[in-house]
Amino acid sequence: IHYRLTTHINPWFIFCFLKSQRAQNHFYEYSTGSGRPNLNVPNIELLVIPLPSPEEQDKIVQMLEEKFSVLDSFEAMISEALKKVDVLRHSILKKAFSGQLVTQDLNDEPASVLLERIRAERLAAPKPTRKPSTSKKKPKRKEVVDLINVLQSAKDWLSAQDAFRECGVSDGAETEVIEKLYLELRDLEKEDRIEVERRGDEDWLRIRPVDRS
Repeated sequence: IHYRLTTHINPWFIFCFLKSQRAQNHFYEYSTGSGRPNLNVPNIELLVIPLPSPEEQDKIVQMLEEKFSVLDSFEAMISEALKKVDVLRHSILKKAFSGQLVTQDLNDEPASVLLERIRAERLAAPKPTRKPSTSKKKPKRKEVVDLINVLQSAKDWLSAQDAFRECGVSDGAETEVIEKLYLELRDLEKEDRIEVERRGDEDWLRIRPVDRS
């Protein structure tokens, strides 16, 4: 898009205004598209440009050029200072590694000798013995056997306590294991496959004998 300015407009004034924050905000507001935003001619022409007299335009451009010149000089000074800082940093590191940052003591041994002595001391030092682990091994969980198999192996009366112990269930057993054993005991009793006899304070169990008559 090409706009031809009239003779009473300073093109550098228009250029500076188009670079101003006010003009840039207008362009961002009226741009369309996300990947490559576009500006249509009607949206560009909605921008209002304050137009002072030709003399004021020239004065504004002159003031801006002076400010830009000062900023350019500041930028050059900062760039030069950063270069000096980088050189100084390398110089300090070099002096630090060569031991020039502190007053030298003639009695100090060279770094190479010090490193060799430390290496020799490490090789001569006895290797630490690894202490055996003091953590107690967890006891292996006893395998749980079905109650019917335990009673069949017993071939006679067996106390409920001994039967449960033979099944692998004892003090500290998990709740799920105990519940499974009791469910098996209940099912065997309902199916009339076992006999239960009360003796004192304890139940005794056995496989129901087969009637061969």
